[in-house]
Amino acid sequence: MNRQQRRQLKRQVKQKGKRCFVDINPCFSSMEEKLSAFDFQIEPFFLSKISNESFEKLKLTPGLIFDNSVVRAVLTSEKTGLEITTLMVYPDYLSQGYGKLMLDFLLLNFRMAKVNYVSLYPLKKDPNDKISLAKSQKTLENFYSKRGFEWNKQKTAMVLNWEKFEVYAENNQIIENLDFERILNPMGGMGLMAA
Repeated sequence: MNRQQRRQLKRQVKQKGKRCFVDINPCFSSMEEKLSAFDFQIEPFFLSKISNESFEKLKLTPGLIFDNSVVRAVLTSEKTGLEITTLMVYPDYLSQGYGKLMLDFLLLNFRMAKVNYVSLYPLKKDPNDKISLAKSQKTLENFYSKRGFEWNKQKTAMVLNWEKFEVYAENNQIIENLDFERILNPMGGMGLMAA
């Protein structure tokens, strides 16, 4: 991203009346180091936007981005932890378990890195290109709830409850050496169970 693009992003944030520039925290730095081995790329200025009927959140922060023909995942820094800003599976690969595999992979890595705070905001459609991410908002919320995410009091984000995630990981025999190669190489002949 060049200087002119960064200025344009900053102007967009100011025009909305919300200035939320989040700097890199230690959790983000440790995940950047760990996930770069898995083709995650750093984007120095990533603009994320979440809006619904009751609030709008605009954030400019560095982002860790994984994007191939199967899955797109974006992690951004929060004041005290990490936000899963985007987790989407491209249409040709929906309902084949790739979203589950990516989320489990991320959460296991967060646990190993001792990330205390993880949040996300489930959106049924990608705000940029309107690709459907789930059949219904409730289905999407249930997908995250099953893994330990709970709505915060203001209903502005779902926050990971680590105790509930541990129960999920134990009941579903989630393993630490999760085969990330399935996401990197979906045509490698390994089948995935649906989420």
